[in-house]
Amino acid sequence: MNKLKKIFMLVVYILLISTLLASVSYSNTKVYPDAIFRDINKNKEINYSDCNIIGDLDFSKVDYKLRTDFGNLRAVRKSIRFENCIFDGNISADNTIFNKDVTFVNCVFNGYTNFSEAIFMGGIDFSESYFEKQVTFSKTAFHCPVFFYSSTFMRSAYFYNNEFNSYAVFRSSVFNENSSFKNSIFHRYLNMSCVLFKKAIIFSYSQFGGLTNFSNNVYKGKTDYSYCAYHGTIDFSNCTFNDETDFWSSEFVGRCNFSKSTFSMNSYFLNTVFRAELNISEVEFNGKADFMGAIFDSFANFYKTLFNSDVNFEDAKFNSEYDFSDSTHRGEKFEPNLHGI
Repeated sequence: MNKLKKIFMLVVYILLISTLLASVSYSNTKVYPDAIFRDINKNKEINYSDCNIIGDLDFSKVDYKLRTDFGNLRAVRKSIRFENCIFDGNISADNTIFNKDVTFVNCVFNGYTNFSEAIFMGGIDFSESYFEKQVTFSKTAFHCPVFFYSSTFMRSAYFYNNEFNSYAVFRSSVFNENSSFKNSIFHRYLNMSCVLFKKAIIFSYSQFGGLTNFSNNVYKGKTDYSYCAYHGTIDFSNCTFNDETDFWSSEFVGRCNFSKSTFSMNSYFLNTVFRAELNISEVEFNGKADFMGAIFDSFANFYKTLFNSDVNFEDAKFNSEYDFSDSTHRGEKFEPNLHGI
C-alpha cells in the first residue's frame, strides 16, 4: 500500500514539474514578425499567447491586396489573436483591411501603435492592454464591435476622424496624455464610462447616434465637446470636470443627464440646444456656468443645482417647463426668469 502511495505521489510530482516547466518555457517564447507574416501570407489564422514579439510588426509585409473604393489595400483574410503578449517594437497597420476578428487582449505595447486608415470588418478587441507610446487610429473605419475595455494609454491616443458602425466600449480606461476623438461618428451604443482623462480630451464636431454613456468619468484636463450632435440618450451623470469644459453649440436631440456632476472651473453651454428632457439636478458649478443663448425645448431640471460662481442665462430660451427649486447662487436662493439672468 505504501509502495503504491509513493508511486502515485511520484507521478503527481512529475506531472506538476512538467506543467511548471512547460509554463515557464511557453511564457518566455520569443516570436519574430517574419514568422507571423509568413503565416498571414499563407492565409493562416494567427494565434499567440504568453509570447514576446521581438521587432516591428509592419503590415506592409502582407502580400495579398484587395481592391476597394479606397484603392488597393493590404488584406488580412483570417483572424488574428494575441493574448498576454509583449510587443517590443512598433506596430504599423495603416491602410490595411482586416476581414476577421483582431484581438490583442491583455497585451503590452512598448512601441508606437498605428492603425490609421485601416478597415476592420470583424471584431476588434484591445481590452486590458497597456500602450507605452502614442496610439493612432485616425480615419479608421470600424464595421464591427470595438473593445478597449480597461486599457491604459500612457501617451496621446488619437481616434479622430473615425467611424464606428457598431457599438464601442472604452469603459474603465485611462488616458494619461492629451487625446482626441474629434470629428468621429458613433452610429450605435458607446460606453465610455468610469474613464480617467488625466489631460485634455477633445470630442468636438463628433456625432453620437445611439445610447451614449460618459457617466462616472473624471476629467482632469480641458474638456471639449463643442459642436457635437447627440441623437440618442446621453449620460454625463456623476462626472467630475476639474478644468474648463466646453459644450458650445452642441445639439442634444435625445434625453441628457448631467445629474450629480461637478464642474470645478468654467463651463460653457453657449448656444447649446436641448431638444429633449435635460436633467442637470444636484450639479455643482464652482466656476462660471454660461448658458447664454441656450435653447431648452423640453423640461429642464435644475433641481438643487449649486451655482457657486457667475451664472449666465442671457438670451436663453425656455420653450417648456423648468425646475430651479432648491437651487442656490452663491448660497442664496436662485430665482431665474424666462428672459435671461
